[in-house]
Amino acid sequence: MEDLLFYWFSWILWVIVTFFFKKTRARFYLAVWILIVMIVKPLTIPGIQGDISLAYIFLTLGAMIWVGQTIKWHHFLSMITMTSLAFLYAALQLSYWFSPVIFLIHETWLVAVIMVFVTLLVVSKPHNRIPWLIVACCIGNFWQAVVVSPLTSGLHLGFNHFFLMMCQPWSYYSLCGTSLND
Repeated sequence: MEDLLFYWFSWILWVIVTFFFKKTRARFYLAVWILIVMIVKPLTIPGIQGDISLAYIFLTLGAMIWVGQTIKWHHFLSMITMTSLAFLYAALQLSYWFSPVIFLIHETWLVAVIMVFVTLLVVSKPHNRIPWLIVACCIGNFWQAVVVSPLTSGLHLGFNHFFLMMCQPWSYYSLCGTSLND
């Protein structure tokens, strides 16, 4: 079911980017990036310590390139902001592993709502919010996987739960009026 939701959200996002954005080179690269992530989603790279999703690698690299193009102000401050967002993501994910607290909302939705809310508060420029959120969630997923890997069978990066959580902020940002266009 999580795969179907990921493909559904991704396909809707691709249609919005392809048909409703202004025709620019950035729109073309964003649409291709979304399609590549959708295509390589089922592929994994086996490693010694665990598996890494190929879509996770493409998502992380594409988001880092996008962040590198949008940062126009103090690099040190932006790195601190992204690091704090990544720590927030990892802390929220780890709270489900180590805390006996029962949450009333499913963890996927709770993490997505909190990450979007904090990103709206911390990142002032609307065109910086989405790439920063993607990079922070990817780095936070890495940190969470490193901490949890001794408890599981190995390091598993970018699988179903992560991609379902990554699809949900797009819908929240559309509700908040945040645009991918400058």
